[in-house]
Amino acid sequence: MNILFYTSFNLRSRDTESLMKSFIKQNHQVSLLTQSKSGSYHQHCSSYGVQTFAYEVQTKNKWLFVIKQLLFLIKFSRKHKIDIIYAHLENASMIAVLAQYFMKAKVVSCRHVVEEPHYLKSKNYLFQVKLVNALSPKIIVVSNRCRDFMIEVEKVKPSKIIVINLAYDFNLYEPVNEEKVNEIIKDSGGTLRFIMASRFIENKRPVLGLELIKRLKDEGLNVSLILLGNGPLNEDITKYIKLNNLEKEIKLYGYVDNVLDYFSASHILLIPSITESSSVVLKEAGLVKITAIVCSDVGDAEDYLTRKEIFFVKKETFMEEAIGISKTFISDLDSLSKMGEALSLKVRNRFSIENNIRKYDNLNTNDLTLKSEITPRIAFISSHIHKSLQFEWYQEELKKNNIYNIHIIINTMLDKQPLLLDELNKLGIQCYVLNYKNTFSFFKIFRQIRKIIKRHKLNLIHTTLPYGNLMGQLAALSLGIRGRITTCENASWAFDYNSKKQMIIDKFTFWSAKKVISVADTANDFLLGKWGLDPNKVIQINHSLKFEEYEGVTDDRIMKLKNQLDIKENDFIVGMISRTEFWKGHEYALAAMQNIIKKHPDIKLLICGSIGFDHQKMLDLISLYKLEDNVKFIGFVNDSVAFLKLIKIQIHVPVNKYVENCGISIIEGMAARTPQLLTLSGYSFQSAKHLRNAYVVDYCNSKEIEEGIEYLYSNYDKALSFGKQAYQDALNDYTIEIKFQKHMDLYKSVLN
Repeated sequence: MNILFYTSFNLRSRDTESLMKSFIKQNHQVSLLTQSKSGSYHQHCSSYGVQTFAYEVQTKNKWLFVIKQLLFLIKFSRKHKIDIIYAHLENASMIAVLAQYFMKAKVVSCRHVVEEPHYLKSKNYLFQVKLVNALSPKIIVVSNRCRDFMIEVEKVKPSKIIVINLAYDFNLYEPVNEEKVNEIIKDSGGTLRFIMASRFIENKRPVLGLELIKRLKDEGLNVSLILLGNGPLNEDITKYIKLNNLEKEIKLYGYVDNVLDYFSASHILLIPSITESSSVVLKEAGLVKITAIVCSDVGDAEDYLTRKEIFFVKKETFMEEAIGISKTFISDLDSLSKMGEALSLKVRNRFSIENNIRKYDNLNTNDLTLKSEITPRIAFISSHIHKSLQFEWYQEELKKNNIYNIHIIINTMLDKQPLLLDELNKLGIQCYVLNYKNTFSFFKIFRQIRKIIKRHKLNLIHTTLPYGNLMGQLAALSLGIRGRITTCENASWAFDYNSKKQMIIDKFTFWSAKKVISVADTANDFLLGKWGLDPNKVIQINHSLKFEEYEGVTDDRIMKLKNQLDIKENDFIVGMISRTEFWKGHEYALAAMQNIIKKHPDIKLLICGSIGFDHQKMLDLISLYKLEDNVKFIGFVNDSVAFLKLIKIQIHVPVNKYVENCGISIIEGMAARTPQLLTLSGYSFQSAKHLRNAYVVDYCNSKEIEEGIEYLYSNYDKALSFGKQAYQDALNDYTIEIKFQKHMDLYKSVLN
């Protein structure tokens, strides 16, 4: 494809530069054309292999400007055989949508503002917006808020609008220059340093930042403000600083290219703006791990952030709330730093180019009709489930992205209701629990599922686990629903237990489903090899985590769990999160403990999880090896995150490559930075690297497990480094954003 980025500006734009780089990697030909003369934007784009052009019309006559730009774009598009034009900002979008009738290239308008044209009350600006809205076949917006505003206020057809996050190759930001940072800190001073970076226009409210510094200074606080940007209010800002003798506290730097150096020199980013779509500077703050004060109900921050990462204040009381925050945290900079770290994690996950680039695939094809896609309306149908953070977090992410979804649980626990029911209800997600008592229950459950699917007008049925697969796929087939997907939670279970019943259920499920999701490399191999499934039918999507849930676990949570489990101060706790099934390898861990406690009696093993078929065998081995004082089965732990933070080492040792289909506890340990001793099964097969991010042992080998515990115990600093590396590795493969996007791509391929 020949792709053209068409825009009015010539300064750096790392989000569009990231797109250009990625499109080139996908073997597209990419060009840049600006309505302004060549600048730093062109220089950087050229270095990525982009062909850059500029056509500047120097005239005050707006109609002459439009005509000349229009004719040039038509001629340019024909000459360079452009297939698709991404027009950024209204000046460029207006020219592009007018030109589309005289060239083969298809136009996609890219909007970066929400209500700003209406706030400024500029007739020309509003005319441009109306024209672009009316004539654009498709409009990309960078936030759900912008989409909702366009639909509700500007009355744009929803089918025209595509929401795609700003996306970054974060390597395009120059590394922070520590010398420059120290120089900025020395220049600005202040115990608590703020930064504000924006255009100096009314709706950005930059004067509020100046007034905040004055108020805090008057109250005797040692604060400062780094001010980046320029604009119509520049003169007013300069006068305010001089009039109030704030030259020492407020440093005005104008536009700078090395923005991260200035952010790194600060503690808090101020965003008093009342018109934002998706704030770029908030992302830049996250990159260098500083927090921010932002207005509620402005931009997209509330779509993905909480008060754990930034401060939300009301637009009307920005000043008073910011003063209160400053007084509280000027003596607690460590808390600000922790918030910044949490913000960094959210930003890098949500706005990475890797997690967003596939959203352009349907646009960058030879089929440029840009037809509206069928929106998924999803029922998850599962069974044999009690609590599942996987479903909870994933369904929450779907809801955040306005994807309608419900959950139907076939409940096999006759004495209690699944905890997942309460968790989904808290999120406002409809959950149905259908109780299974005996084989005759299937008939009733089948009818109930059909009614629920019809009531909610669902078009995609996503099933998992035995009865969820059986009843969910059967109901979907009977209703003629073509969107049928299954997630295979355990590919080898039918073979491991020689279960004919499970074999029949699995065969039916794999036949019925349009796509089968495997959740790990090993599961993928088993489905293709042992089951002989068509490779075109199988897609691998790893399980995922909300990594922020593993940050900031309080000492109170850990101490509460310690007291519950009667853990002494000097105990060295080894944890094992595994249902008591033979294939989890408990017997080899217990044999290792038999010898290890002779040398290190302070080592204790706590086994948590649900009771499985081999529970009594495990208890018998504990008794046989006389391990009652050092090994305990503690059952289900509600606060599993605190447990992972409490233990010193996590052991997970399934008996072969395939029995552990994925192993959520493995990636949970990685997210918690807990040192791990592992066999290569499930996720450890694809992620664990011996003496790099884990200690790896052979299957069914108690001697190696013993040696591994000894090594990690005696070299605990090294063990902690394994945990830190595992955390970094997990970020590349197991974030909720990656899982969400891969599922959305799959859903759309099945439905469309």
